[in-house]
Amino acid sequence: DTNFLDDNITANKEYEYRVSAVNEAGSGEPSESSGSIAAKPEKEKPSFDLSSLFGPLGKKEIRIKAGEPLTIDIPISGSPAPVVTWTKDGEPVQVTRDTQLDNNDVHTKLHKPSSKRLDTGKYKVHLKNDSGEDECDIDVIVLDRPGPPEGPLETTETTKDSVSLQWKPPKDNGGGDITGYIIEKCPENSDKWEKV
Repeated sequence: DTNFLDDNITANKEYEYRVSAVNEAGSGEPSESSGSIAAKPEKEKPSFDLSSLFGPLGKKEIRIKAGEPLTIDIPISGSPAPVVTWTKDGEPVQVTRDTQLDNNDVHTKLHKPSSKRLDTGKYKVHLKNDSGEDECDIDVIVLDRPGPPEGPLETTETTKDSVSLQWKPPKDNGGGDITGYIIEKCPENSDKWEKV
């Protein structure tokens, strides 16, 4: 026969083939190479492999401290290679000096060398090809120091021995629960603040 099924291959590896004809006198010269052939379906709906990103619990949340790099690297599949679209809070992610996107047929990656509190948000990755589409959401929380408490800073009671104060929590908690406050006072005719 002039056809053959090779079922001894590894998924997503590339192979080249050539064929030689054989008769009673032996084998002839091999054919030209087939060129590189990837061991994957010709048509496959796009999909993600999120297991390495989130682990077995599958919680789609990344928490990092401000200043640390933010890297979201996701293995993908699909044939033909899917078109990848990244959005953050519904807006397209743009490649800038601080934001890099790298896509090929087996992975998509968003990288920010130094994250900022403003990078917090819901990131959506959308894959699309002729066989279908898929998307995933990733919540990113960049932890930073909280903003200033909201005013007004008011006195609720004053005696000769004490002053009671009241304020509102900060609008931006820095991405984490507020665990306390530092109170400082400045005595009259001084410019030196001291912790109370």
